Amino acid sequence: MGSKDPSEKARVWRPKFKFKALLCCPRSSSATATPPPPPQDSACSSTHQSNRRVYKHDVFLSFRGTDTRNNFTDHLYHNLIREGVLAFKDNERLQKGEPISAQLLQAIRDSRVSIIVFSRDYAASTWCLDEMATIAQCKKEFGQTVFSVFYDVDPSDVRKQRGVYEDAFLLHTERFQQDLGKVERWKRAMTDLANSAGWDVRDKPEFTEIDKMIQKVIKKLDHRFSGSADDLGTNNVKAIVLDQKKEMPESRQLRIEGLSKLRDLKLLILYQKNFLGSLDSLSPNLQYLAWHGYPFASLPSFQPYSRLVELNLPYSNVKRLWKGNRNIPHLEKMDLSYSKDLIETPNFEWNPNLKRLDFTGCTNLTHVHPSIGLLKQLGYLSLQNCSSLLNLNLGDDCNLSSLRVLRLSGCTNLGKTPDFTGLSNLEYLDFGHCTNLTTVHESIGALAMLKFLSLRSCRNIVDIPNEVNNMISLQTLDLRECKLLMSPLGQISMSSSYLGCLISLDLGSCNLIETIPDSIGDLSCLERLNLEGTVLRRLPGTIKKLSRLAYLNLACCDYLQGLHELPFDSAPSGGRYFQTVSASRNHRSGLYVVNKYNMLRMKLFDCMLAALSWFARLVEQPCHFRCGFDIIIPGNKSGGIPGWYFNHQFKAGSAVRVVDYDDPDDNWLGVSFYVTSQRVLDNFEYHLDSVPGVTHPWIIYVSRVHCHFVKTGARIRCKACKGLKLQKWGFRMVFKQDIEELKRRLKSKDIKKHSPIFDSSRLVIETEYVDEDPSSSSESKIMLPYNWLVTDEEENEKMEAKVKEDDLSNLGLI
Repeated sequence: MGSKDPSEKARVWRPKFKFKALLCCPRSSSATATPPPPPQDSACSSTHQSNRRVYKHDVFLSFRGTDTRNNFTDHLYHNLIREGVLAFKDNERLQKGEPISAQLLQAIRDSRVSIIVFSRDYAASTWCLDEMATIAQCKKEFGQTVFSVFYDVDPSDVRKQRGVYEDAFLLHTERFQQDLGKVERWKRAMTDLANSAGWDVRDKPEFTEIDKMIQKVIKKLDHRFSGSADDLGTNNVKAIVLDQKKEMPESRQLRIEGLSKLRDLKLLILYQKNFLGSLDSLSPNLQYLAWHGYPFASLPSFQPYSRLVELNLPYSNVKRLWKGNRNIPHLEKMDLSYSKDLIETPNFEWNPNLKRLDFTGCTNLTHVHPSIGLLKQLGYLSLQNCSSLLNLNLGDDCNLSSLRVLRLSGCTNLGKTPDFTGLSNLEYLDFGHCTNLTTVHESIGALAMLKFLSLRSCRNIVDIPNEVNNMISLQTLDLRECKLLMSPLGQISMSSSYLGCLISLDLGSCNLIETIPDSIGDLSCLERLNLEGTVLRRLPGTIKKLSRLAYLNLACCDYLQGLHELPFDSAPSGGRYFQTVSASRNHRSGLYVVNKYNMLRMKLFDCMLAALSWFARLVEQPCHFRCGFDIIIPGNKSGGIPGWYFNHQFKAGSAVRVVDYDDPDDNWLGVSFYVTSQRVLDNFEYHLDSVPGVTHPWIIYVSRVHCHFVKTGARIRCKACKGLKLQKWGFRMVFKQDIEELKRRLKSKDIKKHSPIFDSSRLVIETEYVDEDPSSSSESKIMLPYNWLVTDEEENEKMEAKVKEDDLSNLGLI
């Protein structure tokens, strides 16, 4: 790209408003990396060498792909890029057993900062351990800055190689008998790096923690330069990043014409709409353009974009991206999401390497160019909430063989699905809330790789083609609120030969379901079943065969006669769905049997017996329920708390703090809460009985790894959802012996007495009463299951529509 000496000090154009400017040293893909200098004895020498080094990357990300690539690490990477940080993330991991490449090790040496994401299976990968050892070497020899992130593991387990990390190193020791020195080097490196500055992100809002990390990295890299354009040649500016609105008053407007003069600009990231003037051209060398709120109706017309790789213009004023056709052979990503003025997409025939297209929230988009069907490398297409879209024509020669994700939810004017011929590798298909959709194309049966299908709230669909049974890879089927669907279970063959991979089945509010076929017992992988709001009268006896079932929603099944058929005897094992820590209530595990009439149809004792039986079987497999679980059952007039919670019961307004606890045998599993409440408003999500004096029990279990309130001594309070009035609550620590005792009593149906195993002297607590109405609208919620307990330092989580992202993450598609 250039012949300049890479060690030459480049200059920066910095306007008088706050920019973050970033200079990239000229380099080509064929250039050889500068070899690292030899080790120095002196710390001063190491620092001196570090300052003289030429770096290709700001940040190197080390992570275990199967654990975090498609969720946390990707989010961290893309947010770093948005902030102008040149991050390196290896997306092409080699197959198991292959050695780490020399190029990847060189990328570590060519980075200023390394971030290690320690996850549950990180230590199981020799690839990751080799990366980590190289990072430790660079830290020692060149003074490389290292930050550690503890994603779903305890930092002390990483530092001391305990738990799953200990198991991993035992396997490595057995495998590398001839090179035990390598294993010891890994251990020393891990202990050293796990003690570096970092973040424990367990049970914390992901967006908040990532923002903290990025600010720390930026501060370390010192990307805030000073100066102005008066004495600098504009040809030297390689990249410009304008900080978000908080850096500049909204009343101030910026002149935009100067961007046309920056002919060697390769990266441009802006977060502003307040610009004056017109944009005649952009740099012909531009490779990355991200402009949040782009204020113009199109991109400059007479402009070559031949080197552009990513084009991100979310929330823009674009109506048509450009006039005519644009040959952009290297373009891989186009994001025009929430550009509400956009009325049509460009012709994609000249952009053959596009891999990701995002038109989410383009509410005036009526037409998608049929050339989209020619994009052989396209892997992700989102037209979510394009409410004006009438149809999706993929063309007669459709060959979207790489497409894995197609999102069309919220396309409320879409009348029919596209022809799926040519989408042979599609894995995720979402038509949720397409309320005008009436027919599903029969070619859907050709989607043999499909794992996720949602027709949620497609209220005008009458039937589904029988070809749906050919989707042998399907893991999630969501037909919730398909109210006109005639006999949905008659069209779905519930057998291991067809839907043998099904993990989640949602038939909630499908009004016509009265019975479940016995063949449901053949769905051996089923972990989640939602039958809420159906007219179901009985559960088939074969449901006992569903040994992995961990979520069962029978709320508002007003005609259900009993729960005797549930699989109480076997603990769920081998399941995958609930192993993922999720911030979505749609991914919780538990049992829900609540409505107005079940009080009359079921014996309350049988309901409590079912609840505690379900409790016992889930606690037996805590590794599969990292966030815990909850159980809701029909109410009663006693309002009491079972004897099992005898030692610690509190009034509604009580705040509790665990001062000390004793567990000499390390048998503590977690904490169980028992909350009783009464409905006071009609808008609560579950249709609880509002008979005066009737309370409804809610059992909550938090696994030990998430009981931070015990370890930190934080104050615990229970707050009711709006529409509920909290009555009483209690809790107890749960030990291994308790579960054995509970199972014994369940067998004899003796659950009224409190357990003698629990020794209250093990737990020291402080209690105070807060004079506050827990049902007031200002106190909004008890957050289940991911954050049931509200402490003094309650965080205001930025939780948007995360449900579908969680589904994509579970499937490894984002």
